[in-house]
Amino acid sequence: MKNLKTDIKVSVIIPIYDVEKYIDRCLNSVKNQSFTDFEVIMINDGSPDKSKDIAQKYVDTDERFTLINQENQGIANVRNKGLTLAKGEYICFVDSDDFCTKDYLEKLYNTAKKNNADIVCCAFSVYNENNSKNRMVNTRNLKGGTYSNKQATNLVIRDYTLKAYLWNKIWKRDLFIKNNILFPHMNCFEDAVVVPKLMHFANKLVAIDDCCYYYVIRDTSALTKHTTFKTLNEYLIIMEILRNFFEENNIYDLYKYSFRYYSVLKKLCTFKMLREVYKNIETRKGFIKNYINIIKYVNYTISKNYVNKKLDGKYKDIVKKY
Repeated sequence: MKNLKTDIKVSVIIPIYDVEKYIDRCLNSVKNQSFTDFEVIMINDGSPDKSKDIAQKYVDTDERFTLINQENQGIANVRNKGLTLAKGEYICFVDSDDFCTKDYLEKLYNTAKKNNADIVCCAFSVYNENNSKNRMVNTRNLKGGTYSNKQATNLVIRDYTLKAYLWNKIWKRDLFIKNNILFPHMNCFEDAVVVPKLMHFANKLVAIDDCCYYYVIRDTSALTKHTTFKTLNEYLIIMEILRNFFEENNIYDLYKYSFRYYSVLKKLCTFKMLREVYKNIETRKGFIKNYINIIKYVNYTISKNYVNKKLDGKYKDIVKKY
């Protein structure tokens, strides 16, 4: 079945890769939304398991669901493709191992329309797959209410009260189209690059206290378990991409204090990440040298002497195996 409707209110983009144990729960939670005027764009990124077959069942029984199959090209490519296919006034991103409450779309969309907001953010629960326990997270201390684009951007850069997550928010599609915002081709952390840009261009952000999304943890050590020199470099390069964006749009002064606060977090987090990398290496040779390189890099990225560089997806290694 194919959805030929063009005046769709919400497009839900769902990347699919190696989630056969969880995808049915995810898709079922979307299918049974109280809000019905939406389309679902599922993109199978070359998944080696039976995820595609499970997704196809939803396409066969519900015209709102569409499945695109492709060879593995990474999450950035999937999300960018989803954006090109989306027809909705608003966009939601749902990870295929997570799930949402029945009123997820209803509350986000209605709040957006009522407040004429480009972005609406809801609370979420962290759901531990291993023991079926969940912990509600009201985006740390972010209170329900309306935030200007400057307030929201400063908060998301500080990465504490407002996190750079895609999935607990609804986004006006025009934010991506009119500002030519695409996901960079990185192995991880690409949403941390995109979200501050979207916040800056938005007219406002409205936060609601309702918990509407369940973020599933399958392996509590997954983040550190898969930390490598490559992922650590990409974690750091976010700073350079954002600084370039600020300079190109002449807005660095609006966010420089939050950016400096963010740099302190980077130094602390990268120290922990670097330790995890060296757990898998026989010797700690190069640990101190690498951390000194990190400090120098972060300090330069926030300095007055910073020179805007065109990255073109070619990132210089800040840390490496010596």
